[in-house]
Amino acid sequence: MDNNYSYLYKLSLFVSVVFILFSLVFPGILASSEVLIAIPLMLLVGIPHGATDHLIFLQLRKSFLGGKHLEQFYLNYLLLMAVYSVIWWLLPILALAIFLILSVYHFGQSNWHYINFENKIQAWATYLNWGSFALFVPIFWHFETAIPILSSITRSEVVMLNPTWRQALCLIFLLTNVWMTCMLAVNRLIDRRQLLRELFNLLILSCLFVFTPLILGFVIYFVFWHSMSSIADQIRFFKDRVAGYSWQTYVRQALPLSLVAVIGLGLLYMLQTSLGIQPNLGLLFIFISVITLPHMILIDLLYGEWESSESAEVDHARNQEH
Repeated sequence: MDNNYSYLYKLSLFVSVVFILFSLVFPGILASSEVLIAIPLMLLVGIPHGATDHLIFLQLRKSFLGGKHLEQFYLNYLLLMAVYSVIWWLLPILALAIFLILSVYHFGQSNWHYINFENKIQAWATYLNWGSFALFVPIFWHFETAIPILSSITRSEVVMLNPTWRQALCLIFLLTNVWMTCMLAVNRLIDRRQLLRELFNLLILSCLFVFTPLILGFVIYFVFWHSMSSIADQIRFFKDRVAGYSWQTYVRQALPLSLVAVIGLGLLYMLQTSLGIQPNLGLLFIFISVITLPHMILIDLLYGEWESSESAEVDHARNQEH
Protein backbone atom coordinates (compact mmCIF):
# COMPACT_ATOMS: atom_id res chain seq x y z
CA MET A 1 0.00 0.00 0.00
CA ASP A 2 1.23 3.50 -0.86
CA ASN A 3 2.95 5.28 2.02
CA ASN A 4 0.75 8.35 1.41
CA TYR A 5 -2.30 6.60 2.87
CA SER A 6 -1.40 6.15 6.53
CA TYR A 7 -5.06 6.33 7.61
CA LEU A 8 -6.06 3.56 5.21
CA TYR A 9 -3.05 1.51 6.21
CA LYS A 10 -3.93 1.73 9.90
CA LEU A 11 -7.55 0.84 9.13
CA SER A 12 -6.48 -2.18 7.05
CA LEU A 13 -4.19 -3.37 9.82
CA PHE A 14 -6.85 -2.87 12.49
CA VAL A 15 -9.58 -4.73 10.59
CA SER A 16 -7.21 -7.57 9.68
CA VAL A 17 -5.96 -8.04 13.23
CA VAL A 18 -9.52 -7.93 14.63
CA PHE A 19 -10.69 -10.67 12.27
CA ILE A 20 -7.57 -12.76 12.86
CA LEU A 21 -8.06 -12.65 16.62
CA PHE A 22 -11.81 -13.22 16.33
CA SER A 23 -11.24 -16.21 14.08
CA LEU A 24 -8.78 -17.71 16.56
CA VAL A 25 -11.19 -17.29 19.47
CA PHE A 26 -14.50 -17.96 17.69
CA PRO A 27 -13.63 -19.89 14.50
CA GLY A 28 -17.10 -21.40 14.11
CA ILE A 29 -18.90 -18.06 14.06
CA LEU A 30 -16.86 -16.64 11.17
CA ALA A 31 -17.01 -19.90 9.24
CA SER A 32 -20.81 -19.84 9.31
CA SER A 33 -21.22 -16.13 8.57
CA GLU A 34 -18.34 -15.29 6.23
CA VAL A 35 -20.57 -14.82 3.17
CA LEU A 36 -22.90 -12.51 5.10
CA ILE A 37 -19.89 -10.34 5.95
CA ALA A 38 -18.07 -10.63 2.62
CA ILE A 39 -20.89 -9.77 0.20
CA PRO A 40 -21.81 -6.38 1.77
CA LEU A 41 -18.12 -5.42 1.81
CA MET A 42 -17.82 -6.28 -1.87
CA LEU A 43 -20.96 -4.32 -2.74
CA LEU A 44 -20.03 -1.25 -0.70
CA VAL A 45 -16.32 -1.00 -1.60
CA GLY A 46 -15.14 -3.76 -3.93
CA ILE A 47 -17.44 -2.99 -6.86
CA PRO A 48 -17.41 0.85 -6.53
CA HIS A 49 -13.61 0.96 -6.81
CA GLY A 50 -14.00 0.41 -10.55
CA ALA A 51 -17.04 2.62 -11.13
CA THR A 52 -15.21 5.72 -12.37
CA ASP A 53 -13.28 4.06 -15.18
CA HIS A 54 -14.89 6.28 -17.83
CA LEU A 55 -13.72 9.40 -15.97
CA ILE A 56 -10.19 8.03 -15.68
CA PHE A 57 -10.25 7.45 -19.43
CA LEU A 58 -11.26 11.07 -20.06
CA GLN A 59 -8.43 12.36 -17.88
CA LEU A 60 -5.81 10.04 -19.33
CA ARG A 61 -6.57 11.18 -22.88
CA LYS A 62 -5.22 7.89 -24.17
CA SER A 63 -6.90 5.31 -26.34
CA PHE A 64 -8.56 2.34 -24.70
CA LEU A 65 -8.26 -0.72 -26.96
CA GLY A 66 -7.98 1.60 -29.95
CA GLY A 67 -10.79 3.98 -28.96
CA LYS A 68 -9.97 7.64 -28.32
CA HIS A 69 -13.45 9.02 -27.70
CA LEU A 70 -15.90 8.38 -24.87
CA GLU A 71 -18.40 6.62 -27.15
CA GLN A 72 -15.65 4.30 -28.39
CA PHE A 73 -14.53 3.75 -24.80
CA TYR A 74 -18.00 2.59 -23.75
CA LEU A 75 -18.29 0.40 -26.85
CA ASN A 76 -14.89 -1.22 -26.35
CA TYR A 77 -15.49 -1.60 -22.60
CA LEU A 78 -18.80 -3.41 -23.13
CA LEU A 79 -17.42 -5.40 -26.06
CA LEU A 80 -14.51 -6.65 -23.94
CA MET A 81 -16.95 -7.70 -21.22
CA ALA A 82 -19.13 -9.48 -23.80
CA VAL A 83 -16.19 -11.33 -25.38
CA TYR A 84 -14.90 -12.37 -21.98
CA SER A 85 -18.38 -13.60 -21.01
CA VAL A 86 -18.42 -15.78 -24.13
CA ILE A 87 -15.00 -17.18 -23.21
CA TRP A 88 -16.38 -18.03 -19.76
CA TRP A 89 -19.29 -19.82 -21.44
CA LEU A 90 -17.26 -21.77 -24.00
CA LEU A 91 -13.81 -22.14 -22.40
CA PRO A 92 -14.16 -21.62 -18.63
CA ILE A 93 -10.71 -22.99 -17.78
CA LEU A 94 -9.08 -20.54 -20.21
CA ALA A 95 -11.22 -17.70 -18.84
CA LEU A 96 -10.17 -18.55 -15.30
CA ALA A 97 -6.49 -18.68 -16.30
CA ILE A 98 -6.75 -15.26 -17.97
CA PHE A 99 -8.38 -13.75 -14.91
CA LEU A 100 -5.90 -15.29 -12.47
CA ILE A 101 -2.88 -14.03 -14.42
CA LEU A 102 -4.27 -10.51 -14.79
CA SER A 103 -5.35 -10.43 -11.14
CA VAL A 104 -1.90 -11.49 -9.96
CA TYR A 105 -0.35 -8.63 -11.95
CA HIS A 106 -3.05 -6.17 -10.84
CA PHE A 107 -2.66 -6.96 -7.12
CA GLY A 108 1.11 -6.75 -7.29
CA GLN A 109 1.06 -3.51 -9.23
CA SER A 110 -1.39 -1.99 -6.76
CA ASN A 111 0.95 -2.79 -3.87
CA TRP A 112 4.23 -1.70 -5.50
CA HIS A 113 3.31 1.04 -7.98
CA TYR A 114 4.99 3.69 -5.79
CA ILE A 115 8.42 2.18 -6.52
CA ASN A 116 10.53 3.60 -9.37
CA PHE A 117 11.77 0.34 -10.83
CA GLU A 118 14.91 0.27 -12.93
CA ASN A 119 13.24 -1.57 -15.82
CA LYS A 120 10.01 -3.29 -16.84
CA ILE A 121 11.34 -6.80 -16.19
CA GLN A 122 12.11 -5.94 -12.58
CA ALA A 123 8.68 -4.34 -12.15
CA TRP A 124 6.81 -7.27 -13.70
CA ALA A 125 8.73 -9.84 -11.66
CA THR A 126 7.94 -7.94 -8.47
CA TYR A 127 4.27 -7.49 -9.34
CA LEU A 128 3.73 -11.12 -10.32
CA ASN A 129 5.58 -12.44 -7.28
CA TRP A 130 3.61 -10.34 -4.79
CA GLY A 131 0.29 -10.85 -6.57
CA SER A 132 0.80 -14.61 -6.55
CA PHE A 133 1.20 -14.48 -2.79
CA ALA A 134 -2.01 -12.45 -2.33
CA LEU A 135 -4.10 -14.62 -4.65
CA PHE A 136 -2.81 -18.16 -4.27
CA VAL A 137 -1.92 -18.43 -0.56
CA PRO A 138 -5.58 -18.26 0.58
CA ILE A 139 -6.66 -20.61 -2.21
CA PHE A 140 -4.00 -23.26 -1.55
CA TRP A 141 -4.26 -23.03 2.24
CA HIS A 142 -8.05 -23.50 2.13
CA PHE A 143 -8.12 -25.70 -0.95
CA GLU A 144 -10.91 -27.92 0.38
CA THR A 145 -13.16 -24.85 0.48
CA ALA A 146 -11.95 -23.61 -2.90
CA ILE A 147 -12.62 -26.90 -4.75
CA PRO A 148 -16.45 -26.55 -5.01
CA ILE A 149 -16.10 -22.94 -6.22
CA LEU A 150 -13.43 -23.83 -8.80
CA SER A 151 -15.45 -26.83 -9.97
CA SER A 152 -18.59 -24.73 -10.44
CA ILE A 153 -16.89 -22.03 -12.51
CA THR A 154 -14.77 -24.37 -14.65
CA ARG A 155 -17.51 -27.02 -14.95
CA SER A 156 -14.88 -29.70 -14.43
CA GLU A 157 -13.48 -31.80 -11.63
CA VAL A 158 -10.64 -30.23 -9.65
CA VAL A 159 -7.88 -32.54 -8.47
CA MET A 160 -7.25 -32.46 -4.74
CA LEU A 161 -3.70 -31.43 -3.88
CA ASN A 162 -1.66 -32.96 -1.07
CA PRO A 163 -1.95 -30.76 2.07
CA THR A 164 1.80 -30.87 2.70
CA TRP A 165 2.57 -29.70 -0.83
CA ARG A 166 -0.05 -26.95 -0.58
CA GLN A 167 1.42 -25.64 2.66
CA ALA A 168 4.91 -25.82 1.16
CA LEU A 169 3.74 -23.74 -1.81
CA CYS A 170 2.28 -21.14 0.53
CA LEU A 171 5.57 -20.96 2.40
CA ILE A 172 7.45 -20.57 -0.89
CA PHE A 173 5.19 -17.68 -1.93
CA LEU A 174 5.88 -16.00 1.41
CA LEU A 175 9.63 -16.54 1.43
CA THR A 176 10.14 -15.42 -2.18
CA ASN A 177 8.35 -12.18 -1.35
CA VAL A 178 10.45 -11.70 1.79
CA TRP A 179 13.57 -12.18 -0.33
CA MET A 180 12.25 -9.89 -3.07
CA THR A 181 11.42 -7.14 -0.56
CA CYS A 182 14.88 -7.38 0.97
CA MET A 183 16.44 -7.12 -2.48
CA LEU A 184 14.45 -3.96 -3.18
CA ALA A 185 16.01 -2.51 -0.03
CA VAL A 186 19.49 -3.69 -1.04
CA ASN A 187 19.04 -1.97 -4.41
CA ARG A 188 17.84 1.16 -2.58
CA LEU A 189 14.44 1.16 -4.23
CA ILE A 190 12.84 1.24 -0.78
CA ASP A 191 14.21 2.62 2.47
CA ARG A 192 14.53 0.85 5.82
CA ARG A 193 11.15 2.01 7.04
CA GLN A 194 9.41 0.77 3.89
CA LEU A 195 11.28 -2.54 4.18
CA LEU A 196 10.07 -3.17 7.72
CA ARG A 197 6.57 -2.09 6.82
CA GLU A 198 6.31 -4.38 3.79
CA LEU A 199 7.70 -7.35 5.74
CA PHE A 200 5.18 -6.67 8.50
CA ASN A 201 2.42 -6.53 5.88
CA LEU A 202 3.42 -9.96 4.61
CA LEU A 203 3.21 -11.31 8.16
CA ILE A 204 -0.25 -9.81 8.80
CA LEU A 205 -1.64 -10.95 5.44
CA SER A 206 -0.22 -14.44 5.95
CA CYS A 207 -2.03 -14.69 9.30
CA LEU A 208 -5.19 -13.29 7.71
CA PHE A 209 -5.15 -15.85 4.89
CA VAL A 210 -4.31 -18.77 7.17
CA PHE A 211 -6.48 -18.14 10.22
CA THR A 212 -9.65 -16.72 8.63
CA PRO A 213 -11.98 -18.63 6.27
CA LEU A 214 -11.12 -18.50 2.56
CA ILE A 215 -13.79 -16.10 1.32
CA LEU A 216 -13.68 -13.77 4.29
CA GLY A 217 -9.89 -13.54 4.43
CA PHE A 218 -9.55 -12.78 0.74
CA VAL A 219 -12.42 -10.26 0.74
CA ILE A 220 -10.85 -8.39 3.67
CA TYR A 221 -7.62 -8.19 1.70
CA PHE A 222 -9.43 -7.22 -1.51
CA VAL A 223 -11.61 -4.54 0.11
CA PHE A 224 -9.27 -2.95 2.66
CA TRP A 225 -5.79 -3.57 1.27
CA HIS A 226 -6.56 -3.36 -2.43
CA SER A 227 -9.84 -1.61 -3.28
CA MET A 228 -9.64 1.21 -0.73
CA SER A 229 -6.03 1.86 -1.70
CA SER A 230 -7.04 1.88 -5.37
CA ILE A 231 -9.85 4.35 -4.62
CA ALA A 232 -7.33 6.59 -2.83
CA ASP A 233 -5.02 6.36 -5.87
CA GLN A 234 -7.89 7.34 -8.16
CA ILE A 235 -8.92 10.28 -5.95
CA ARG A 236 -5.30 11.46 -5.93
CA PHE A 237 -5.21 11.10 -9.71
CA PHE A 238 -8.35 13.21 -10.10
CA LYS A 239 -7.17 15.82 -7.58
CA ASP A 240 -4.07 16.42 -9.72
CA ARG A 241 -6.30 17.21 -12.69
CA VAL A 242 -9.62 18.54 -11.37
CA ALA A 243 -9.78 21.56 -9.07
CA GLY A 244 -11.70 21.00 -5.84
CA TYR A 245 -11.96 17.25 -6.29
CA SER A 246 -12.66 15.29 -3.08
CA TRP A 247 -13.67 11.86 -1.86
CA GLN A 248 -17.27 13.10 -1.73
CA THR A 249 -16.98 13.84 -5.45
CA TYR A 250 -15.69 10.34 -6.04
CA VAL A 251 -18.57 8.75 -4.12
CA ARG A 252 -21.09 10.79 -6.09
CA GLN A 253 -19.50 9.88 -9.42
CA ALA A 254 -19.07 6.19 -8.54
CA LEU A 255 -22.63 5.76 -7.31
CA PRO A 256 -24.50 5.40 -10.67
CA LEU A 257 -22.40 2.57 -12.12
CA SER A 258 -22.09 0.94 -8.71
CA LEU A 259 -25.89 0.77 -8.52
CA VAL A 260 -26.00 -0.68 -12.04
CA ALA A 261 -23.58 -3.44 -10.98
CA VAL A 262 -25.52 -4.17 -7.79
CA ILE A 263 -28.80 -4.28 -9.73
CA GLY A 264 -27.14 -6.64 -12.21
CA LEU A 265 -26.16 -8.94 -9.36
CA GLY A 266 -29.72 -8.78 -8.04
CA LEU A 267 -31.13 -9.71 -11.44
CA LEU A 268 -28.65 -12.58 -11.70
CA TYR A 269 -29.79 -13.85 -8.32
CA MET A 270 -33.48 -13.56 -9.29
CA LEU A 271 -32.82 -15.37 -12.58
CA GLN A 272 -31.14 -18.26 -10.78
CA THR A 273 -33.94 -18.61 -8.26
CA SER A 274 -36.65 -18.36 -10.93
CA LEU A 275 -34.98 -21.18 -12.87
CA GLY A 276 -34.68 -23.27 -9.74
CA ILE A 277 -30.88 -22.95 -9.73
CA GLN A 278 -29.20 -22.81 -6.35
CA PRO A 279 -27.31 -19.47 -6.16
CA ASN A 280 -23.59 -20.10 -5.83
CA LEU A 281 -20.40 -18.13 -5.38
CA GLY A 282 -19.06 -19.39 -8.70
CA LEU A 283 -21.46 -17.27 -10.73
CA LEU A 284 -20.79 -14.30 -8.47
CA PHE A 285 -17.08 -14.74 -9.13
CA ILE A 286 -17.66 -14.88 -12.90
CA PHE A 287 -19.81 -11.74 -12.78
CA ILE A 288 -17.16 -9.84 -10.83
CA SER A 289 -14.40 -11.05 -13.16
CA VAL A 290 -16.32 -9.84 -16.23
CA ILE A 291 -16.86 -6.32 -14.88
CA THR A 292 -13.33 -6.17 -13.44
CA LEU A 293 -11.31 -7.20 -16.50
CA PRO A 294 -11.54 -3.84 -18.35
CA HIS A 295 -10.91 -2.02 -15.07
CA MET A 296 -7.58 -3.79 -14.57
CA ILE A 297 -6.44 -2.72 -18.04
CA LEU A 298 -7.43 0.90 -17.40
CA ILE A 299 -5.72 1.06 -14.00
CA ASP A 300 -2.55 -0.21 -15.65
CA LEU A 301 -2.77 2.81 -17.97
CA LEU A 302 -3.27 5.09 -14.95
CA TYR A 303 -0.16 3.80 -13.18
CA GLY A 304 1.71 3.99 -16.48
CA GLU A 305 0.76 7.67 -16.70
CA TRP A 306 2.17 8.26 -13.21
CA GLU A 307 5.39 6.46 -14.12
CA SER A 308 5.78 8.61 -17.24
CA SER A 309 5.18 11.80 -15.26
CA GLU A 310 7.66 10.80 -12.55
CA SER A 311 10.29 9.87 -15.15
CA ALA A 312 9.79 13.21 -16.86
CA GLU A 313 10.25 15.02 -13.53
CA VAL A 314 13.46 13.09 -12.82
CA ASP A 315 14.83 13.89 -16.30
CA HIS A 316 13.94 17.55 -15.85
CA ALA A 317 15.69 17.66 -12.47
CA ARG A 318 18.83 16.09 -13.97
CA ASN A 319 18.83 18.60 -16.83
CA GLN A 320 18.54 21.45 -14.32
CA GLU A 321 21.56 20.12 -12.43
CA HIS A 322 23.65 20.20 -15.61
